[in-house]
Amino acid sequence: MARRGAHGPRTLPNGRPYTPERFLDKDTVLVRTLRDGHADRSDGLWAYHLDTRRAELLVAVQVPKGTVVSWSFTALGEGQLVWWTLRKDGERRVVDIWAAPEKGGAQRRVTSFEGRPGRAEIGNLAVVEGKVVWSMFWDGGLFRVPLSGGRPSKVEGTMGRHLLRWPWAASFQHPRRKKDLQTPPLATC
Repeated sequence: MARRGAHGPRTLPNGRPYTPERFLDKDTVLVRTLRDGHADRSDGLWAYHLDTRRAELLVAVQVPKGTVVSWSFTALGEGQLVWWTLRKDGERRVVDIWAAPEKGGAQRRVTSFEGRPGRAEIGNLAVVEGKVVWSMFWDGGLFRVPLSGGRPSKVEGTMGRHLLRWPWAASFQHPRRKKDLQTPPLATC
């Protein structure tokens, strides 16, 4: 039997502890499980059905060797779950962006890119019109890559801005100066 907390069970029916990520619908929560309870060793994304208290494995997550940071949230859009990891490759820090079908299936790498030492983490990401869009945590600036894969490119006019929630981005220095990215010239994300 799953242990119950103040707001529901804290473990899946199989006894695995989990972290809630987001609602998939009004009765289903996307949850993440960790290998050996280690925050940077995520090993599964599950659909936890609140009404039946049944858990369904959607993605058996495989993190690359050398992973030092796993994502803190999962984006959902256009039928895809999207997340990121950060790994060490020798002296380099490499960010990988991953996707898998929302209804379940194998993960695939959308893109990889070299991050700046100490500043490589993604702050927020979204799926928009067939692309993954994200901002870097420390330095800001929005980037995009086709959901089908490819090389990331910078979104013009977004230097220093951080993705809040699509289509809004703001500067930490001037948080009241939000920019709507759906108005030209940024509407072509």
